Amino acid sequence: MAAVFVGNAEGARSKELTCSERFDRFLTTELLPWVRQQFHVTDRTERTIIAGSSYGSVAACYSALRHPDLFGNALSQSGSFFWSPKDDPEPGWLMRQFARSDIRSLRFFLEVGLMEGIRLSRPNGPTQLSANRHMRDVLTAKGLDVVYAEYNGGHDFVSWRGSFADGLVHLTRSW
Repeated sequence: MAAVFVGNAEGARSKELTCSERFDRFLTTELLPWVRQQFHVTDRTERTIIAGSSYGSVAACYSALRHPDLFGNALSQSGSFFWSPKDDPEPGWLMRQFARSDIRSLRFFLEVGLMEGIRLSRPNGPTQLSANRHMRDVLTAKGLDVVYAEYNGGHDFVSWRGSFADGLVHLTRSW
């Protein structure tokens, strides 16, 4: 198994990780082909996982939605699924895209902390916790393979450090 972690330039996080076509194009046309060439990893969709935390989960799930031919699995830690473009008054843009899609074969591991009940986006918008529960419901309603977990913690790397392995174990269990 090979893992590639992508950082963001200072100040670029909210631009690159919120359903950016440019970042998605970088992942799928530059980074993934480079990784496959350099490390001779599989090109089998069902054995390719894209992952992220917070806004990184939004980017990962966006790329999985756009490229089910490349990514068969998505691992989301505290996904910021409440996000919508500034000109969209309704929270949860990516959830609506999944609901409208004809995606039928993606597998997901979603997790969120029970202490993530604050409203990070709009004052009257969904919390991180409620947005993840809603994303779970949208994906389940599509008939997708979804494992969902809630942990006793918050929106931080300390909470995510061990559960990243849990997500990988789940998504690779049939390999």
